[in-house]
Amino acid sequence: LRPETALPISEPELFKDKLYITDFTARGYSDSGQLDRIVKGERLNQPVETGDSHIQSPDVTLLDNLQEEWTLTATSAWMDERQAHASLDENIRIQSGDRNTITIQTSKLDINLNNRQLQTDQPVEILQAGGVTRGEGLQADLKNARFEIKSKVESLYEP
Repeated sequence: LRPETALPISEPELFKDKLYITDFTARGYSDSGQLDRIVKGERLNQPVETGDSHIQSPDVTLLDNLQEEWTLTATSAWMDERQAHASLDENIRIQSGDRNTITIQTSKLDINLNNRQLQTDQPVEILQAGGVTRGEGLQADLKNARFEIKSKVESLYEP
């Protein structure tokens, strides 16, 4: 998904002769025509050859069948041409939009935007009412709000 030779976003050569849009909002729909994602960002760069996109300051809202929301933000992201998979980088924050707010923070994350499965091998922190859980690595299913930290798990709960 992410080119092995990717240069830092600050390098002007990275997007020479490429397509780009700024301050954008894009909406994605399920096969049944339901709105299932909203992607916003400061800038989207798309190489003509691949169709994959690099997004600066992505803000992605994922909706399920009940229109419950998960919001993902990061410093940058790569998204494949079909908008089915994304890799988020740096300052990643995932937050549920319901009354029982869950916030997940990490530095790298891969997500399947269609089935809402995500994973990372990086340190993670999960914050929710009354506690915080930290560890390394994460497998998650946002559709079912299930989270599995892979190793070095530490939790602190306060009544």
